[in-house]
Amino acid sequence: MPKKFLDTKAQELIKLLQLPEVEISVDKQNDQWYLHFQTPNPGVLIGQHGRTIAALQTIFSLAVLNHFGPEERIVVDVNDYRQRQEEHLNNFAHQAAARVRETGRAVAMPPMSAFERRLVHLALAKEKDLTTQSDGEGKERHIVIRPQPKKS
Repeated sequence: MPKKFLDTKAQELIKLLQLPEVEISVDKQNDQWYLHFQTPNPGVLIGQHGRTIAALQTIFSLAVLNHFGPEERIVVDVNDYRQRQEEHLNNFAHQAAARVRETGRAVAMPPMSAFERRLVHLALAKEKDLTTQSDGEGKERHIVIRPQPKKS
């Protein structure tokens, strides 16, 4: 069961990092497992520009993939950082979508991580008049939002 596995591995990580006062919880929402860390010093687990939390996301995702297969998805969150990030990206995506609608021209968003790009794709998935596509490679990978081509 991923819940017990995630809790055990998270406890081991916190012990190895010698981080005091970290509360860990694991729950499942919308077919995804959420590994939550609560700490008075979240910067240690979030890192500059979210690099550490992204690394934790990768490590725990690979561990779950190896033990439970690709059908189990995991999201690592520290002091609701991911929730705030999701809200910010959702707003940013809808602002860019409004620009596309106003101008009728494609809008390229700045480079983003795979996790962030997925959030933008999901935020705009129900917008039938727009399409989203990831373009570029490596650290330059970004989303382009375009008007949906009109059917003749």
